[in-house]
Amino acid sequence: MYIDRYMVNLFFEIRRNLPLAQQSHLRIAAVDLGEKMIALYQQTEDENIRVLVERFLERAGEDWLSRALKPAQRYRGAKVDKAKSPSQAEKVKAAKKQKGNYYRGVLLD
Repeated sequence: MYIDRYMVNLFFEIRRNLPLAQQSHLRIAAVDLGEKMIALYQQTEDENIRVLVERFLERAGEDWLSRALKPAQRYRGAKVDKAKSPSQAEKVKAAKKQKGNYYRGVLLD
């Protein structure tokens, strides 16, 4: 994302209006600044901050603004049964119980 002078001014105005706890997490040099602005836009209820973030994302490009205006999509992970898919640590423990030659935790045939 290319940030021009107008966007820098908007960024610092947004940051000034945020609570102190959120200010420390928002950095202008962050690689994922656009994603953080989208998350801020979707989470905040303050109308002033929403308008400022909307202007910021509009200046960044229409694709950023359209992503912010979409409803928040949240990932719902499926529950995994440990008996069906053992973790890597469990696999290493099981391999160590077997007798044989090992190289970096892997049983050699």
